[in-house]
Amino acid sequence: MEMTQPGCIHYNRMCKIMTPCCGKFYPCQMCHDMVENHCSVKYIIKIVKCIACNNVQPVKNNCDHCGLVFASYSCLRCFVLDSNPRGYFHCKECNVCKIGGRDNYFHCKTCHICLNNRLKDNHMCLVNCGLGCCMLCLTRVCDSVMPIHLPPCGHVLHEKCFYTLVSNNFPTCIACNSWLN
Repeated sequence: MEMTQPGCIHYNRMCKIMTPCCGKFYPCQMCHDMVENHCSVKYIIKIVKCIACNNVQPVKNNCDHCGLVFASYSCLRCFVLDSNPRGYFHCKECNVCKIGGRDNYFHCKTCHICLNNRLKDNHMCLVNCGLGCCMLCLTRVCDSVMPIHLPPCGHVLHEKCFYTLVSNNFPTCIACNSWLN
């Protein structure tokens, strides 16, 4: 069996996905989006290719031909296959996988977002703010596996984007100029 490099900078897995939009194989939908001039939708991925034996098959967590397990964590609903130890969990309310461990998060039904437990009863609820975009990277926070930071003003952003702003001496919200902490 010929092995190629497993995964990519986004996921550690032993398969590639076929993107329905162009019929090409990529390590993940984000790798696809970095190369192509259009975006792939991860929820409609139906085909994977084993990187050990090149078997092409419907999406599942192991190869039908050689038996290779593609990843230690799999959610076939969200199409998350990853062997990185990130503490994945699937939130039924958000209908997306998140990282950081289920015990560390709660789902705010008003905000429609998973938040760190330290924010339970300690954040300003804004109806459906979790359905919006991160104010820094402009990607939809509800589709992201990344942890979320919800500042007092309610302009949601990824925790990583929050730390990027603060470490670059931007302690205020870029949308409303309120303090981020």
